[in-house]
Amino acid sequence: MHLDGQLLLLRAAERAGITRFLAASWNCDWRQLQLDMHQSYDACIAFHQQAKLTSSIKPIWLLTGGLTEVYFSVPDHGNFSPAYNGPWDPENKTVDIWGTGHEKWDLTTERDAAEFSAAVIERDDAPEGGFWELHSGAYSPRELAKIYKEVRGVEIKFKERGSLDDLRKLAYSMREQKPYNDYYGFIGLFYQLFQLDGTYSLKNLDNDKLNVKTTSMEEFLRQNPDI
Repeated sequence: MHLDGQLLLLRAAERAGITRFLAASWNCDWRQLQLDMHQSYDACIAFHQQAKLTSSIKPIWLLTGGLTEVYFSVPDHGNFSPAYNGPWDPENKTVDIWGTGHEKWDLTTERDAAEFSAAVIERDDAPEGGFWELHSGAYSPRELAKIYKEVRGVEIKFKERGSLDDLRKLAYSMREQKPYNDYYGFIGLFYQLFQLDGTYSLKNLDNDKLNVKTTSMEEFLRQNPDI
């Protein structure tokens, strides 16, 4: 539905003479991917190509890494716990470690994503479209556990899962066992893999171009006492 919905909105914007179009994004840098590499991002790639080929509108995309609320599996914001091949177990207060545990996650709070969106769409150059790389911060699982202990006074236990090569082998092995459109059972492994190995991490941040005060991880945890 992502591709269908975006195309419907784009055509409606064309008919209305709209020149500023913020595409649904707020995700990792899928420009580093090709079709068939990560099913969840196929629709983003396809819409980008279709807009470039057929529309006078130049959409804006915000690349913000993972949403912080999703990383921590905040209720009603998505479940990215180990049950769905994510890292953070909100019930048992553990974090799965693939690699060394020092690899960074680009994370952005939903509030910061909204602030970024408003700041970008209001700019004079918004009709020119293009990509913005923005985040609240970048943290490794070990850094997140340290911050959590400082804020909550609770020790997070690490579950060492293996190397990044082990993660890669597991992800592709599980993928090969499923039809292409049946990916929910393993796609979390690819979210982890491509972030931790740097494939779609944010490398050219644009935060300094906007007057947006971002939320630190300490602030986020204090604002969300249920995590």
